[in-house]
Amino acid sequence: MYQNLPEVLINSNAMENFNAIEKDLLDDICNFLEPFQDVTNALSKDRQPCLHRVMPHRQCLIEHCNQKETDSTVIMQLKSFLARRIKNAWYINGYHRRATILHSKLKNFEFCRDEKERSIDVLTQEYDKLELNNSLTQKIASNVLQNNNASHSQTSTIATTPKRKSLLTQCFDSKLTNRPQSSNSYQKIENYLNADYSDIPHNDNDLDDIDILSFWQENRHTFPQLKLKENLPLPNAPDQGRKKASTPIDDRNLLRLCKKYRTKSSQILSSELMLTNGKRLSARTVRRRLLDMGYKSYQAKKKPLRTLAHKKQRFFFAREHQYWSQEWNDIIWCDKAHFKVLNRKNRTFVRRLRSDADQSFNFVPKVQGGGGSISVWGCMAGGVRGPLVIYSGKVDERAYVKILEEALPSFIENAFDSSNKNWMSMHDNALPHQSKYTMKWFQDKCIKVMKWPAISLRS
Repeated sequence: MYQNLPEVLINSNAMENFNAIEKDLLDDICNFLEPFQDVTNALSKDRQPCLHRVMPHRQCLIEHCNQKETDSTVIMQLKSFLARRIKNAWYINGYHRRATILHSKLKNFEFCRDEKERSIDVLTQEYDKLELNNSLTQKIASNVLQNNNASHSQTSTIATTPKRKSLLTQCFDSKLTNRPQSSNSYQKIENYLNADYSDIPHNDNDLDDIDILSFWQENRHTFPQLKLKENLPLPNAPDQGRKKASTPIDDRNLLRLCKKYRTKSSQILSSELMLTNGKRLSARTVRRRLLDMGYKSYQAKKKPLRTLAHKKQRFFFAREHQYWSQEWNDIIWCDKAHFKVLNRKNRTFVRRLRSDADQSFNFVPKVQGGGGSISVWGCMAGGVRGPLVIYSGKVDERAYVKILEEALPSFIENAFDSSNKNWMSMHDNALPHQSKYTMKWFQDKCIKVMKWPAISLRS
C-alpha cells in the first residue's frame, strides 16, 4: 500500500508530506505494533471464553514495551508512552483474577508472580461467600423443619407453657454458638492449586490455550465449589444456555405465514402459527425470528390504484418506446408543483441529546391558516430548462391555457431549431389538460401532444 500511495496523491502538499516519511522508521513502528493487533484479535473472540487471557496478554504487551539499546529515539518514546498507558488505563479487576486462576495452565502466574496472591485472595473471598450462602440455606431449612414438628406436637396444659420471647429478644439475647471450623477450610482451593494439569490437551484453535469449559465440565465433581459459574465468569460456549423456543421447522412455517400475510402483525402471526401448526410462540419471539431471517417491518408506500387496463396501457407504451434514445430530447416535459412554506407534512429529523428536548432547535414552526404556499408551472426539454410560471387558485382549463400561453410558445422557439419538427409536448392526464378547450388550443398553435398512459410512469 505504501508503494501505491504516490499514484493517488494528486495534491502537492500531500506529496511533500509523503516524501518526508522515513520508510525504515515506518517499518519499525509497524513491526512494533503487530503484537497489539494480535492481542486485540485474541481478546475479541465471541465463540469461546477469553476473559482469562486478559492478564497474560496485558503482561506480554508490557514486556514488549521494554526498551532496548538498539531502539531508535522514536521507538523508545513510543514504548515509554504505551507502557505507561497500559499500566494506567488497562485496569485488572476481580473477574480477570478469578478467570485466570481458575485456568489450569495459568494458575501458577508464571507471567506475573505478584498477581498470584491477589488472585488467591479474590478466589477465597468468593469461596467464603458461597459457604456462607450454603450455611444460611441449611439453617433456614432446619428452622422450618423444627417449626413444623413443633406445630404438630400436643402440649399437656396451657398454663405450663412458657411465655414466648419477643422477636428482638430472640435475635439479640440468644447465646451464639460457634460452629467448629476445620483446620483448613480452603483445602479444595489448595488441592486445585497444587494439582498438576500439564497433560491436558490444547485447544485445536489455539495451541497456547485449552478448552476451559470442557476442563471444568470434567472436574465438576472433583471441585464442586470452584466449578460454579459465579466463580468462573465465562460466557456460554456453543450449544450451551437456554434452547430456542422454535425449531427450524417452526421457523420455516413462520416464514411461510409471513409471506402469506405480509401486512399482519406479529400477534396475528403468532395466533395463526398456533392454529395451523399447534406451536405457541409469543409475539416478541415471532418478531425476533423474522428479524433473524432478514424480514424487517417497513412502512408501505402509497401508490395510485392501477387496474388491469392501466397496466396494459403502460405495457404497450413501454414496448412502443423501448428503443428510443435521442428521441427523448425532443419531448417537452411539463408539470405543476405546489409548495408549502410552513405547516409542511414531511418529517424533520433533529440530532440532539435526550436532555435537549426543550431547546428551540427541536421545534418546527407551525401557524394557523395554512402557513402560506406557492404554486408553479415549469417545463424542460433535452437538458434545457424553461421558465417558471407562478399562479394562484384552482387551475381549470382556461387558467391552464393562460399559463401555457405565457411560457410554452417562447420556450419552444428558444429550445428547438426551426428545422426540427419532431418535438412534442407532454403533460399528465389531469382533467384541465385533456379538456376540449385545452386540446383545441394545442391544435390551433400546431403543438403536438404526446399520448401518455393513465397513472403516469413517474407515480
